[in-house]
Amino acid sequence: MKRFQFPLDRVLRYRQIQAEAEEAKLQALLAKLAELDRGIAQFEAEGRRTEDAVRQSLAANREVVSGEMVSYPNYRFVLARGKRAMLEERRRRMNAVEQQQASALAAYRACEILARARTKARERWQSEYTKEMDALAGELFLNKWTPPRRKPTS
Repeated sequence: MKRFQFPLDRVLRYRQIQAEAEEAKLQALLAKLAELDRGIAQFEAEGRRTEDAVRQSLAANREVVSGEMVSYPNYRFVLARGKRAMLEERRRRMNAVEQQQASALAAYRACEILARARTKARERWQSEYTKEMDALAGELFLNKWTPPRRKPTS
């Protein structure tokens, strides 16, 4: 019997490569999202540090320069605007991640369908191969078998 050969092996390999590429794109998007999250956390930490510094200065009754008091609200506004922009960018990136997850999932499903078809074809081939080998073994046994000789009756 001929050896097993799945007619869609090339398509299966292509789909596997495609699924791996989609996964790589997803990982890149997730890395960019994590980087943006770190930036947002830095913005928030900077705002908290500045706010704490102003509170400590006021609580310690230190001299506060009037220019600092005037610029502080503007600085908070700039931080808030920057944070809003980063949050908007995060929302856009999350949408891109969700779309890429859907693409990767579709690619893996297409690959999985072909892999299941290959497995079923392999099982059918194995079953046919086993039947053929059993039939061949039976034929070989029968060809080797010789009937017992009768003793001549005298």
